[in-house]
Amino acid sequence: MKYLPAADYARTRWKNGAGETSQIAVFPSDATLDDFVWRVSMATVARDGAFSRFAGIDRTLIVLAGDGVILRLDGQEYPLLPGHAPFRFAADRDADAVLLGDVVTDLNIMTRRGAAEHRVAWVRPGESLAASAATVILFATEPSTLRILGERVALATSDAMIFGGGEQAALETGRVLAVSIELTA
Repeated sequence: MKYLPAADYARTRWKNGAGETSQIAVFPSDATLDDFVWRVSMATVARDGAFSRFAGIDRTLIVLAGDGVILRLDGQEYPLLPGHAPFRFAADRDADAVLLGDVVTDLNIMTRRGAAEHRVAWVRPGESLAASAATVILFATEPSTLRILGERVALATSDAMIFGGGEQAALETGRVLAVSIELTA
């Protein structure tokens, strides 16, 4: 189990150079944007524009803050709003976003097809989580309290906790997203 405070996230430019992202976790730990197996990051979207393309990558996007965006994929439009269901799509498709208001913060989960798969779900107070996947990342969308190994752990907004191998956690207060990642190759 490892605590990942938001203040320690590495900040980098987007692959297309049009914005900035905060990398929460990546595998392998020394991976670049071209060779990661999986990556979890948080981005600030300050203006309308194209998404970076990632060949062979499946991506899930969750709007965390702001008014939301309209995601355009292959001529279809999908409204993505804060607190709504995670939206999954192939990151090698042409995609762009139109802001519905001011700046948006989103969470991105990306896995390389054929090497890893991911699932994302909201966790509510009272729910328990057993790490049946190889890796589980709990990401706090508001101040939250977890019970892990009988101890209370406080997460500030945007902090995360990474665990796996059958470890368990229960959400006492707040709201978190559970990102489960399974290696397939």
